[in-house]
Amino acid sequence: MGAPGFTGTLSVNSTTGVVTVANAGPAAVYTVTVTATDSCNGTSTSTFQLTVNPPSGGDPTIRPVAASRAAGSPMYRSVIANVSDAAGAGSVLVTVNGGASAMVNGVLLQAIQNNNGVISAAMRGGCHSPVSPPAVSFMLTASSTNGTNSASLPVTITAGGNPTWCLWWPR
Repeated sequence: MGAPGFTGTLSVNSTTGVVTVANAGPAAVYTVTVTATDSCNGTSTSTFQLTVNPPSGGDPTIRPVAASRAAGSPMYRSVIANVSDAAGAGSVLVTVNGGASAMVNGVLLQAIQNNNGVISAAMRGGCHSPVSPPAVSFMLTASSTNGTNSASLPVTITAGGNPTWCLWWPR
């Protein structure tokens, strides 16, 4: 059996001849060729088209991981979300508020990285960010060739931070 580019598995029941497809991907139309050999070494070949549709339910998925920063905290990296692309269409691009970085109420989120579906970003709390509640919120968007999904990332701001940092932080 063969289907170039197909990453799932194809198997044939030797008694019934039924072809079973498992973990089909990525979404595309494949030409599958199956060759059967009997006990006398006679062969028969059959070719068919296998259509693999993208999964329903809004692929890719994005699950934010709530974050917390002290007002006036310096920049440091944290996990902010987990993403998956069940259809296997390739890499998932994650943006914040529509771009590569964003600032909301003095909280800066930038340098987004996707490490096998674990999304991290550098983030700092603003010197004058309002102490939660309410939480500061960013909109994370995950995009792949299968589609786009968005989810809100809440960031809780706590009192504290570094007064020295705030003295020289440009306003």
